[in-house]
Amino acid sequence: MEVLTFAVLVTPFIIVFYLAVLLIVRPSRAVLLSSLLGGLILGVVNFLFDLAASSAHWWHYNLTIPSPQQKIPFDIPAETFTQFMSHLPFPYYLTPILIFGSLAYMVIWKLWRGPKHRIAQIVLFGVPVFCILRDILVAQSGGTYATSWDSPIAPLMVVLMWLIGFFVGYLVFKKLSPTRESVEARRQAEHERLLAAIEARKKAMQQS
Repeated sequence: MEVLTFAVLVTPFIIVFYLAVLLIVRPSRAVLLSSLLGGLILGVVNFLFDLAASSAHWWHYNLTIPSPQQKIPFDIPAETFTQFMSHLPFPYYLTPILIFGSLAYMVIWKLWRGPKHRIAQIVLFGVPVFCILRDILVAQSGGTYATSWDSPIAPLMVVLMWLIGFFVGYLVFKKLSPTRESVEARRQAEHERLLAAIEARKKAMQQS
């Protein structure tokens, strides 16, 4: 898939899916922001590894040249645009930032304490393993939107990229985010204050 096609067709779906899960998880503002920061760290690590891979010739992305109907930003020549994106495909970083980073961290936060703790553990260890296996299998397929390995150490770098990016991002998220218990306690207190205020207002209206 060509980068512009991905940006136009896939990016809106990623954002809508992310927002839909937010309605289920219902994170506090602090949890949401810390998860986004953790996801951003994962995306930056991904970017830095891609940048290193471009310089050290570890791998590159297989991308097709945009069709004549597609408008390239800033009127960059299509071949130049494709060559640049084959090393640093910026639209693709949205997935690790929002889905494999922020969303995964919030799901772990939501389920870590309680009867679904096992699911949280599966997400914690399963997401980086899934991403590693996906990159390895996709690279072997050799198709469009796949990475082509230019060095025998590319698989090792892929493993390091996901392990470092995911768990560093998670540690930052865990350090900054409040516990689920504290968030729920705060929400319960706010709910009780609201009910008390409503009841007091009703009594005041009845007395008047």
